[in-house]
Amino acid sequence: MTMLFFAPEHHTVLAEAHFSNHPAFQSARNRLLDLHQKIYPALRMQNLDLTVHKIAGGDVIQQHSGGHGQTGVALVIQYLRTYSHAVAVERLMGREIEVAPENVETHRHPLIEVRLLPDHFVVELVISPEAWYDQHNMMGKLSIDRYRREFYELLGKQNPACCLGFWQGMYLSDMHLKAVFFQRTRLLDEWMSTFEPQKDWFRLGRWYTPDSPPLAETHIYTEIVEQVRALYTIYDYIIWTGNNNFHNFYKTR
Repeated sequence: MTMLFFAPEHHTVLAEAHFSNHPAFQSARNRLLDLHQKIYPALRMQNLDLTVHKIAGGDVIQQHSGGHGQTGVALVIQYLRTYSHAVAVERLMGREIEVAPENVETHRHPLIEVRLLPDHFVVELVISPEAWYDQHNMMGKLSIDRYRREFYELLGKQNPACCLGFWQGMYLSDMHLKAVFFQRTRLLDEWMSTFEPQKDWFRLGRWYTPDSPPLAETHIYTEIVEQVRALYTIYDYIIWTGNNNFHNFYKTR
């Protein structure tokens, strides 16, 4: 019998009232922390320009998701651009802050989240409406035919089980497009034409059911590193940097 990294109670405890007092909740936190401690060095070795977000006390696990905008029933680890880059972007957005992790507001940035939910385990790229500087950059870049085609090619390399959508929330919406359709250029054009910067959440990720074989104890570390690395190709293609600046091409509708 395959041993799953997260036991069923690690999921179900999040659906219970006062779950933070339950022993299974602390066990779930410990498992998620162990996962982070194993995959983070591997991500750094692959030169992914990501840092883990730490909350008060240096904890890397929180219950706030960039896909929701509020604290909810989840355990979440967020990876984002380095803090110095984050501060530079927030200053471009008009927010004057000092360079310090506690001053960065993660919802203003593209995030790659690892998220434990009652009914799923999720690895997802999320760009909220409040990360409008990067949303504008993405849409400016995709307004150029060559870059839009390259973007679609990168999407086509994602795992067929990935979901693309523009909804708000921690949970999977029915309004999503599966990666098996990413090869259909006309369909992608129509789908992306519905995206509204500063109103919609851009999100792409893999939603695993609790009994999914890739979440087995023997497979999960490699699986999650590969999934983050795949999402990073999209993240890196669309976020704003000094060398990836397409704001002049962004046009409001």
